[in-house]
Amino acid sequence: MGVDLTPSAVQEIAEELASRYLSAYTDTLRTLQPQFGRKEINDALWGTIVLTPMEVVILDSPLLQRLRYIRQLGVVHWIYPGAVHTRFEHTLGVLFQMQQLIAALNTAAKIESTDKPDEPALIGDNEAQLLRMCALLHDVGHAAFSHVSERAIEGLPVFATLSRAISDQLAESDRGEDKQLSEMLAYYIVRSPAMRELLHVLLTQYGPDLHFNKDQAQNLEAIVEKTSRALIGRKID
Repeated sequence: MGVDLTPSAVQEIAEELASRYLSAYTDTLRTLQPQFGRKEINDALWGTIVLTPMEVVILDSPLLQRLRYIRQLGVVHWIYPGAVHTRFEHTLGVLFQMQQLIAALNTAAKIESTDKPDEPALIGDNEAQLLRMCALLHDVGHAAFSHVSERAIEGLPVFATLSRAISDQLAESDRGEDKQLSEMLAYYIVRSPAMRELLHVLLTQYGPDLHFNKDQAQNLEAIVEKTSRALIGRKID
């Protein structure tokens, strides 16, 4: 008889992964306080993608850079040699598309409220930065070969009740779809102590305008809560 894997065990794995890839990086940021500016990346598909200083810090972290070595399409390149793009390229594309969605929604809202010229944007700069950060972090839980290895792991009896157990931890009024292993890992990575430390440095040095609460500790908690919940498809606003 197999033993079911618990959410706390997945959380422990995620926290160890986050610590391995973020702790030394965060210490360097805190000690040296390097200067980061806006960056433009020329993508083969979407063209120029502009990143804010805060996004550059996140993208340059070892946690995100590891996505350069994870194939977006698993082992498809063994059959189609041209299918070689990575989770890193995909993440940049998701960031670009997130900005396109934000701009489209704001434009539509502005057209709807032509009689209220002073009406603030539907999605303000603060919320837009949070959504863009969610786009950058949405794939941090992927393992080698992406869904190929993850589906093989999820097929083991030990994972039989894991997704439902994690869903059950959320409030009864906040039910949603059961999630894949990579999404569960991303959820716990964002909520990990190592990620909180990185976000604390980011908010202090590179993202002073990202605020949902005047109190620094409560603001950090709000960002962690909103980002992690967004990654598993839960309502954040």
